Amino acid sequence: MLKSGRFQTSVSIAIVALCLAATPAMAQGTGDSKDAPPAPPRANGQIAPTTQGADLVVTASRIAKAGYNAPTPVTVVSAEQIKQTAPNDIADALSTLPAFRGLSNRSVDTGTSANGNAGASLLNLRGLGANRTLVLLDGRRVVSSNVSGSTDVNLMPQNLVRSVDVVTGGASAAYGSDAVAGVVNFVLDTKFEGVKAEMQGGISRYGDAGSYRGTIAAGHGFADGRGRVIASLEYFHKNGISTYSTARPWRNDVSAWIPNATGVTTPARVLANGITYSGRSYGGLILNGALKGTDFTANGTPTPFIYGSKVSSVFMAGGDGPSPVAPFGASVDRINGFLHAEYDVTDNWTLFGEGTLSRSHTPFEQYYNYNAGSNALTIYSGNPYIPAAIQSQMTAQGIASFTLGKYWSNLPENVADNYSTTQRFVGGLNGKLGGDWTAKAYFTHGQSQLKVFDRNILNNRNIYAAADAVVNPANGQIVCRSTLNGLDPGCTPINPFGTGAINAATAAYVTGDSWRYLKLTQDVAAVNVQGSLPDWAALWSKPASLAVGAEWRRETANQTSDAVSQAINNFAGLRGAASSQSGTLGGFYASNPQPISGRVTVKELYGELALPVAADRPFIKALDLNAAVRLTDYSTSGQVVTWKLGGVWKPVQGLTLRLTRSRDIRAPNILELFSGGVAGNATVIDPRTGATVPFLGYTRGNPDLKPEKANTLTFGMVVQPAFLRGFDMSVDYYDIKISAAIASLSAQDTINQCAAGATVVCSQIQFTNGTYYLNLLPFNLASARNSGLDIEAGYRFGLLGGRVTLRALGNLTTRNVSQAPGAAPIDRAREAGQFNGTLTAAYDRGTFSAFVQERYISAGLYNAQYVTGVDIDRNHVPGRLYTDVTLKNKLRGVGKDSEVFVTVNNLFNVKPPVLSTVSSFILESNYSMYDPVGTYITAGFRTRF
Repeated sequence: MLKSGRFQTSVSIAIVALCLAATPAMAQGTGDSKDAPPAPPRANGQIAPTTQGADLVVTASRIAKAGYNAPTPVTVVSAEQIKQTAPNDIADALSTLPAFRGLSNRSVDTGTSANGNAGASLLNLRGLGANRTLVLLDGRRVVSSNVSGSTDVNLMPQNLVRSVDVVTGGASAAYGSDAVAGVVNFVLDTKFEGVKAEMQGGISRYGDAGSYRGTIAAGHGFADGRGRVIASLEYFHKNGISTYSTARPWRNDVSAWIPNATGVTTPARVLANGITYSGRSYGGLILNGALKGTDFTANGTPTPFIYGSKVSSVFMAGGDGPSPVAPFGASVDRINGFLHAEYDVTDNWTLFGEGTLSRSHTPFEQYYNYNAGSNALTIYSGNPYIPAAIQSQMTAQGIASFTLGKYWSNLPENVADNYSTTQRFVGGLNGKLGGDWTAKAYFTHGQSQLKVFDRNILNNRNIYAAADAVVNPANGQIVCRSTLNGLDPGCTPINPFGTGAINAATAAYVTGDSWRYLKLTQDVAAVNVQGSLPDWAALWSKPASLAVGAEWRRETANQTSDAVSQAINNFAGLRGAASSQSGTLGGFYASNPQPISGRVTVKELYGELALPVAADRPFIKALDLNAAVRLTDYSTSGQVVTWKLGGVWKPVQGLTLRLTRSRDIRAPNILELFSGGVAGNATVIDPRTGATVPFLGYTRGNPDLKPEKANTLTFGMVVQPAFLRGFDMSVDYYDIKISAAIASLSAQDTINQCAAGATVVCSQIQFTNGTYYLNLLPFNLASARNSGLDIEAGYRFGLLGGRVTLRALGNLTTRNVSQAPGAAPIDRAREAGQFNGTLTAAYDRGTFSAFVQERYISAGLYNAQYVTGVDIDRNHVPGRLYTDVTLKNKLRGVGKDSEVFVTVNNLFNVKPPVLSTVSSFILESNYSMYDPVGTYITAGFRTRF
C-alpha cells in the first residue's frame, strides 16, 4: 500500500494542478486582482456557498447564530457542493464529511438478512449510531422510515435542498431527544421560482451497479405575490450487485480473519486468503463417522472432499468448500414527490402547508439456503437417495446414520424484498407579533409503512421431514418417513445428494416466505416564539434574544408477521431434527419477525436565551452567552431536564473562542422498547475455549429501558486573519460522555461481555448441548464516551481569471470507550479510521469548473480488544485514500444555468482493506466506511428556466 499510496497521492496532486491550469493564462493574482471575479462574501465565517439564491441561515440553536459565530460547531454543505461530491444523492455526499463515521449507505447494504434497511441511508455522526443523530427538515422532525427507528435521508426532496447544516455537538435542549451526537438539518429553498430539471446516468468500471436519475422542480408565485407554491418529483433506480458476482478481483479470493484451526487456540484468529466453508458443499458433505470427508458431485457421485488449511468447524483456507461471501448490493427503485404552498393571509401572517410522498422497492439478493453446523441434516441408512456405493459401506460397517452439510444451490435463492411507503404532511402558521418578535406554529403527521419479505427461506420442520426419506413398502414409492406415521401431510421428499434439479412442489414445501408489515406513525404539534427582550443597556451591549416553545409528540408502532415465524418449533414424530431448535420460537431457519405494538407520548417545554454581554472593549471585540433548558416528559419513563450553556468570545478581530457545555438525552425509540423479536443463528467464538460454536439469538425490545444521558463539552477557536483575505479555520475539541447508554450487543459481544464479568448480560445467555441461546436485548449499558478534534479550513483566491476554493475537514478520534456493567472499558479509538480527512479543490472560470476531492481514512487496529499473538495474528488495517473528480461545462443558449457534468468517484479504483465481519458468512470489509463498488462514473445534464 505504501508505494501505491505514494503514487496515488502524486497523481491526485497532479490532477488538482491540471484542473487549476485547465484554461489559458489570463491574469495571475489573488482575490484582489482586477481581472479576477470579486471574492464571494463570507457567510458569517463559513465558507460561502457557490450557489445563487437567498441568504444562508445556519441554525445551531433556535435563536439564529450562523457559522463560526455559533457557540456549537456547525458545518454547512451547500447544494452545489453536494452535487460536486456525489451526484446520485445527498447521503453519499455527506458520507465524505469526517464527522460522519459508519454511514449506512444505500449503495451497498451490509446486512445478511431481511432487516428492512437495505437501500436506506442513515446518518451516523461521530459513529455513535444513527439513532443518536437527529434529522430535521427545515427544523422539523421527520417520521422514522425503517425498523431501526431512524430517518432515511433519501426521502428528502433533494432537488430543492439549498444546504445541509450539520451541528456537531449536543443540541437536545434546543431541539429535543436524539440530538446526542448532533443535528442534521436539511434546509429547503421554499422561495424557488422557475423550473429546473436534471437527468443523469452512472455505471461502475465493472459494468454493473448501473443507475439513472431524473428530477424536476418548479416554483411559482400567485395572487400578486402573496402566495407561492413549489413542487418536485424525483425518480431514482440503481441495479444491485450479485452476492456471487466475480467482477471484482478482490472478492474472488476471499480474505478475512477467521478462527484458527480446530484445536489451535493461539492465536484465536488468523488472517487467511481463499476462504471456503469446511462443513458444507453444494453436493452435500458427510461430516462425521467413518465416511467423514465424502463429498458428492453434481450427479451425486461420491468423491473425496479436499480440505484446506486452518480448518475449523465452519471455515478453512483453500479446499473444495463453497465461498462464504456475504450479500453485497441491493437494487433500488425510488420515487419522491414533494409539494409546498404558502399564502400571506395578512402582511404579518403566512399560512403554509406541505406534503411528501415517497415509495421505494429494494430487492436484495442474500444467499443459498443451507443445512450446516447445528442444523445439519441427519441421513439414515435406508434413505433411497443415498448413492449405492455409500449405502453399501453403511450396511457393511453398521453405520446407522451420518450428518450432512448441504448448500442448497438447487433450491431458489434466499432474497430479501423491501417495500417502503412514507407520507408526511405539515401545516402551520408563521407570523410577526410586534417589534422583532415572531411566532411559528405547526402540526406534522407522518406515516411509514414497511413491508419486508424474506423469500425462499427454509422451513425448519419441513426440511427435516423431507430429508428423512424412505420407501413406502405398500407401493415402492419414495415418501417422507413421518407421512407413513400419519404426520406432515403433503410432505414431499427431497434428494440432498448432488445438485440436480428439484421439482417446484418440493421446493415450495421445504421453503417459504417470512414477512413483516410495520407501520410507524408520528404526530408532532409545536409552537416557537422568539424575539428581543427590552434593551437593558446597563446590563448588555445590545438587546438580549429569547426563544420559548412547546412541543407535543406521539409515536406509535404496529407490526404483524406471518404465522410460521410466530410458531414454536415442534419436532414431535421426526428423527434427525436439530435438538438446538426444538421448542424455540420461529418456524423458519432465520428471520422469524414477531408482532409489535407500542406507543410513546412526549411533552416538552423549552427556553433559550442569547445574551450579548459586551462588545468593542479592550480584548473584548464581542462576548456573547447562550443558554437553553428543556423539560421533557415521556409517557414510558417520566421527566428529564436537558440544558445547554455556551459562549463566544472575540478578544480581537480575526480570532473567536467558543465553548459549550450541555446535558443531552436520547430516549429509547419505540422499536427498542416494544420490538417483538427477530430470530437469527450463526456462530460465535467461545472465549472460554476459543472454539467456534453455534448460537440461536432473538433480538427483542426491552420495555424497561430508560433514557440515556450525555454530558457534552465542546470548545475551540476560529481564525479569520485580516492579512489573509479569504481564509477561515476552526479547531474544536468535543467530549461526549453517555451514561446509561442504550446499546444492542451483537451475539459475539454478548458472549465476550459476559466472559468479562457483565452479569446483566450473562442473565440473557444459556449454553446447552454445545449451543448458545441468546436474548439480544438493548440494555442501558454503564457508559460510553467519545471525544476528539474537528478541524475545518477554507481558502478562496483568484487564479488565471477564475476562482479557486479550497476546503479541508478532518476528524481525529481520541477516545471511543464503551463499558458494560461489571466489565472492563473498551476503547476503540485506535481502530481503523481513527482519523478521517477530506480535502477539496474547486476551480470556477466562466463556463468551465473543476472539482477534486481527496478522502483519507487512516490505518489502525482491527480490534482494540485483541492482543497480537494471542487473540489475532496481525492486528492492523491499512489506510485508504480515495480521489473523486467532477468536471462541468455551462451551455450557452440552453435554458438558464444549463450545464453538462461528469463525476468519477474512486478514480483509482481503490479496493477496500480487509476488515472482516465473520458469522455464518464473511463480510470482507466495512462497507459503511470503505467503497466496495470501485470506480464509478456518472454523467448528466442540468438546466433551469
